[in-house]
Amino acid sequence: MTWEQSILYEQPINELIRVCLRLEHLFHQIKYYQQKESALDSRECLQSMLEVVSIAERPELKASLCKELSRHHGYLSGLTQMQGVENRQLELILDKLKFNIQVLSRSQGKVASKLKENEFLQTVRMQLTNIGGPCNINTPLLNYWLHQPAMIRQKLLTGWLVELETLQDVITIILQLIRESAIAEFKSAQNGFYEMNLDSKQPLQLLRIELPANQAIYPEISSGRHRLCIRFLRPDFNARDVKVEIDIMFKLTVCNL
Repeated sequence: MTWEQSILYEQPINELIRVCLRLEHLFHQIKYYQQKESALDSRECLQSMLEVVSIAERPELKASLCKELSRHHGYLSGLTQMQGVENRQLELILDKLKFNIQVLSRSQGKVASKLKENEFLQTVRMQLTNIGGPCNINTPLLNYWLHQPAMIRQKLLTGWLVELETLQDVITIILQLIRESAIAEFKSAQNGFYEMNLDSKQPLQLLRIELPANQAIYPEISSGRHRLCIRFLRPDFNARDVKVEIDIMFKLTVCNL
């Protein structure tokens, strides 16, 4: 077993972190497709962007993000007087948190509200729930847009994505602070099963499980307020997966900042 290459699995414990991880995934897709020039890549970039807009439309999202940023700011502010703390680095993080709180609080309406006023984007977004998504059959204007030169498509995408930069910055700093709040520890799953008690008084946010990439297993995670259970399975892409019956060594990070 070698850890030179590994696969990381993340399990959100609450709805806000689940939303943050989904948004992070979409922003990664946007970055990947935005750099490419084909019409298909532009379509994928546009669709990912509109999925972000749909998530940002949730009425409680902005308030929840502001509350989470403020919580981190309050906690980290209490560390400034502790010995051994790198104050300069901490001050930079606190300034970034404060800036994002101010930007979110002062913004009018919901996140990315300007993109919802764009008639073309709204026309395409209405087709996202259809099988296959928006296409030339149901959205001829999209078909026309996709036939424009790559430079025009990329310029328009870049302009629209400016409206999502604040949201991306907020998601990035929240997940970064949570992921860096704990250190990975080696654990052993006896006969492919691991469980541990959780402290319900700790604001558990995220579980991270890391396995060697060359080990043909994956985790099935179940977590509540009081207990974490992990069952390891061997994948079979044509039949039922098989429960592992041997001891498994893995890395576990319990992020409770």
